[in-house]
Amino acid sequence: GDNWIPIQYFGPFAVPLALPMALKYFMYDQRKALAKGAETKIIEGILGSTRYITSQTPLAGINMFFNALESMSLASGLPMPRVYVMESEQINAFASGRDPEHAVICFTSGALQKLNKQELEGVVAHEMSHIANYDIRFMTLTAVMIGIISILAEIFLRSLWFSGDRDNKGGAILILLGVLFAVLAPIFAQLVSLAISRKREFTADATAVKFTRYSPGLSSALKKIKNEHVSPKDKHHYSAA
Repeated sequence: GDNWIPIQYFGPFAVPLALPMALKYFMYDQRKALAKGAETKIIEGILGSTRYITSQTPLAGINMFFNALESMSLASGLPMPRVYVMESEQINAFASGRDPEHAVICFTSGALQKLNKQELEGVVAHEMSHIANYDIRFMTLTAVMIGIISILAEIFLRSLWFSGDRDNKGGAILILLGVLFAVLAPIFAQLVSLAISRKREFTADATAVKFTRYSPGLSSALKKIKNEHVSPKDKHHYSAA
């Protein structure tokens, strides 16, 4: 609108001014979302083929699944999370929620049908480990920080462009540095995020073994998941080898 102040009036102060405003907006938005119980509605809102289930839901493998869930809840000392199932033949699962009291886990129907008791316990333990380690909250904050870095890089670049110093040699160098920062900062932040995510997955695997005290179950489940993503041509190649 007409009340916005052009960014060139802030110059080099644009970045330090923008950071607290961005953080304040994010925290306010998160408080509103959490007040509405957003964690328990994320699954239903994003995935249309997903439904909430209980131990009484008529579904193949439901009894074995809830037995595994109860066992891992006792082993981890965590409350039972809300459970959803997504109609899919592939083996997959994920967890969501800011803390154990508001946790949600979702399994595909293929996982319930194709995994045996030990494998199912391993996968459940893996998702419970993400909840116990607060991985969902941590990775959410990591994603937000990446977004903030990208925004600040863009603001920094624009503040240099509107500063009026681009006609001299020093201003041109600053603009060049600004372009490099704007391009490289988000890439670097994304690489750090991927490295953190990989480490959290390894930690979840190790914690899951502590919960189940039986590593072959999770190992066998991971092999089944991997084989589902191998093309028939590659399967034939591996079997021939």
